[in-house]
Amino acid sequence: MAQAGKKKKTWLIILCLAVLAAAAAGAWYYFNRPEETVTELETVSIDKAQVGDIVLLGSYEQDNDPTNGEEAIPWIVVADEDGKLLLLSYYGLDNKQYNSSPQEITWEACEIRTWLNQDFYLGHFTEEEKSQIQLSHLSTEDNIRWGTDGGPDTEDYVFLLSTTELAKYTGEPLDEANPAREAQPTAYAIENGSWYSGLEGFEKNCIFWWTRSPGPRADSVSCVMGDGVVMDGNQSCYVSQDHFSIRPALWLDRTK
Repeated sequence: MAQAGKKKKTWLIILCLAVLAAAAAGAWYYFNRPEETVTELETVSIDKAQVGDIVLLGSYEQDNDPTNGEEAIPWIVVADEDGKLLLLSYYGLDNKQYNSSPQEITWEACEIRTWLNQDFYLGHFTEEEKSQIQLSHLSTEDNIRWGTDGGPDTEDYVFLLSTTELAKYTGEPLDEANPAREAQPTAYAIENGSWYSGLEGFEKNCIFWWTRSPGPRADSVSCVMGDGVVMDGNQSCYVSQDHFSIRPALWLDRTK
């Protein structure tokens, strides 16, 4: 009996060690920090930009060194329609909750919309740049699978892309991996808690980022995972989760 008890205790120790190892692996998956996150980018001037090019507009802390000032924000040109460019931030710029309170809420009323159109828009672009940024009329469709209400139309200078826009500009299907939807975090975003993948096959340390579209429940949002899969169905990204990055989007009139 004593021998049996000793064996049982040994197996319990082994099991505990295995659980701790798994937890450590999970923590590494989300929080292992590379020495260098942001890569050197080839940019073009806005007046010459085409779809797929990267342009610079505005400024935001990115290298996590506030002593050297904010860095110019790189944006990828997602669309070009009649001289107006749809820009999406190339990096996940920061870690923000969609809404700090875990409640049923739509894009129209959420805190991240307020932050984008007040703090971000007013504080990180020059007056000349703001004159080029268009006030956009946005419709946020209901969740296509569950019918969750997308809320009323809004007027925004800066916004998050919807799942409909992601499908249009990055391709379908949304529930499959797609490199066009992958993105890296900045060092500043990582410091503020942005999750990203550190697994083999995700050498870009891809982030998890918000859309403005509703998830399967009224207190959830559709979000993009590290491999570009858009989670808009059974699995929820709850509005108050605090590890998703933001990739602001805006329409820019380059004729001004």
